[in-house]
Amino acid sequence: RTLLSAARPALQDRRTWLGEHVLEDINGASREVSALAVTHPAGAAHDAEDGPCVSLMLRDISRLKEVERVLGAEHQHLALALGAARMGTFEFDPEHETSYWSAEAARILRLAGAVRSLTREDVLAAIDPDDRPQLQSLLEGHARAAEVRRRTDQGDLVWLEFYADAIRAPDDRVVQIVGVVRDATKRRVAEAALIDSEARFRSVIESMDEGVALQDRSGELRLWNPAAERILGVGAEQIASHTSAAPRWRILREDGSELAGADHPLPTTVRTGQALRGAVYCVRKPSGERVWLSVSATPLFRAGEATPHAGVATFTDITALRELVDRARESEGRLTAMIQFAMDAVISLDESHRITVFNAAAERIFGVPASAALGGTIDRFIPERHREQHRGHIDRFSASMSTTRSMASPPTLFGVRANGEEFPLEATISRVRVSGRVTMTVILRDVTEYRAIEAERRRSAARLHAIVDSANDAIVCFDSAGAVSVWNAEAERIFGWREAEALGRDVGELITSPETRGEFTAFLACLRDRRDGSPRLRNFETEGVDRTGRRIPLDITLSLAMIDGEALQSAIIRDDTHRREAQRVLFERSEELARVNVELGQALRVKDEFLATVSHELRTPLQAVIGLSMALNAGHYGEISHTQKGIVRAVATSGELLLQLINDLLDLTKVEAHQLSLTPIETDI
Repeated sequence: RTLLSAARPALQDRRTWLGEHVLEDINGASREVSALAVTHPAGAAHDAEDGPCVSLMLRDISRLKEVERVLGAEHQHLALALGAARMGTFEFDPEHETSYWSAEAARILRLAGAVRSLTREDVLAAIDPDDRPQLQSLLEGHARAAEVRRRTDQGDLVWLEFYADAIRAPDDRVVQIVGVVRDATKRRVAEAALIDSEARFRSVIESMDEGVALQDRSGELRLWNPAAERILGVGAEQIASHTSAAPRWRILREDGSELAGADHPLPTTVRTGQALRGAVYCVRKPSGERVWLSVSATPLFRAGEATPHAGVATFTDITALRELVDRARESEGRLTAMIQFAMDAVISLDESHRITVFNAAAERIFGVPASAALGGTIDRFIPERHREQHRGHIDRFSASMSTTRSMASPPTLFGVRANGEEFPLEATISRVRVSGRVTMTVILRDVTEYRAIEAERRRSAARLHAIVDSANDAIVCFDSAGAVSVWNAEAERIFGWREAEALGRDVGELITSPETRGEFTAFLACLRDRRDGSPRLRNFETEGVDRTGRRIPLDITLSLAMIDGEALQSAIIRDDTHRREAQRVLFERSEELARVNVELGQALRVKDEFLATVSHELRTPLQAVIGLSMALNAGHYGEISHTQKGIVRAVATSGELLLQLINDLLDLTKVEAHQLSLTPIETDI
């Protein structure tokens, strides 16, 4: 009745009906059945008298439904497992070129869109071209695994692992590929990190100053780093076939007794599983030299094993330890002396901020003897208005992990002397922990003089800047790369570039023309390579160019100075336009003067010739006049009166004076001709 009731619409419309129902059998057990009802038209051979006939076919599908439920549950469990493993599934039919990719597979592949619409070509196109043959081989059933790369749209590199099985027909034809895919990026990154970590580990072991040895359970040494070879004088190839308990290793205790091979540090640690820390032994090297070692050994366990499979030992050469201790004592004495004679105040504080060290410089700076300062607090040396802030500095430093901190940041710190005078200071505080106790040390410097010097330096810099800006020549400074650092007002006027535009730019591009730039660069190289020690090259004349392209004749003096190890080059540049114009005018005037000088020389020669001729012509008659006058006065031509003698003497005297003038003219002519000779004689002065 249940089935017929369900099939009645089909019977009325004379249609076929198919359905599934749960029925009870005669024993009351529930059964799932599949029912097929087919109506036959009237007149059929099996029609009943009252209408069409209905054929009802039943099939017990209880077992089939049970299997479906089990498979569904298993499929759900598998899907959950794959989801937990973050693996996607895919199916591919090579014959029909159809594929199915799960949502997780599409997520792993970083492909958008409906998962069922992904084709093989879509997937292959997303893979790195170099890796496509691997995936192609897997999808064709020739390979079971492939590891490929994919570059996402965001540029990220993704590694993908594919695993698949091929379902084959009886004729060995591949009918379906079923597989899983998972994101292997993290694994690849982890593998790369592991390889890198192993390399770093090996590098650390190889570069360690401590010797490192690894011994397995059999007693064979598996690791022997260079430091171990250096400390013990035995190479890795020499110990390859030996154990640490071999007779060749003579190990002595601190009391001089020899340690048995079985009691050596590594065998003992591997045997007992107990770590060894800081044991001191003496080992005799093959050369006979004794080496004292501080040895630590640690057992190595595998997971789940109670006994160690190996042990690793590290050892340090402490032969010079006692010497170092002695040196430490000596160093402590020197440190104490250095603290006492240091120029800066050194004040040490204990954990309660009480002064434990107060050196001589602190006594001098604060005007307080050490005996009065020790045991007190540092607050007495800080102005009262700054004490709270200073305590905050100390407390924050104590709470921090820093070991050193400068306390010289603004606002400026101030100290106070015993006479109440305040002064600026700089401070550095450090902290050291010795034997569990913290000691803080403050180094204080009185910067009163430094501040005055710094103020003067700023004033000097301002004056220098004013001088540079007021100079009549362009002053340009630049570094070894040619970058401009100083560009004064005259440089702005000559070249047209403002200081802000010129700073940092190449000096050659700013002041020289393209044709003379190479010459300027060579001149700079000559300045840097000079061997005579002179830091300056003068009067380098070249052609420059201003911002507008106007050509300018330049006279440049270059100098080189080393400041804090860096070369600072400077150029004093003069616009040579007016000087060269003046030179041109001077040259023209010089030529004219030379011509005038030639003419003057010719006139002088004529004058000299005239004077020589005149002098010669005048001297002859004058000699006669003088001679006749003297003869007449002497009475050679008869006696003359007293008056006549006076006249004759006057004539002779005038003649002699005239002759002297003529001689002087001749001497002057000789002087001008550089022909006058001097005869030195003695004379009464």
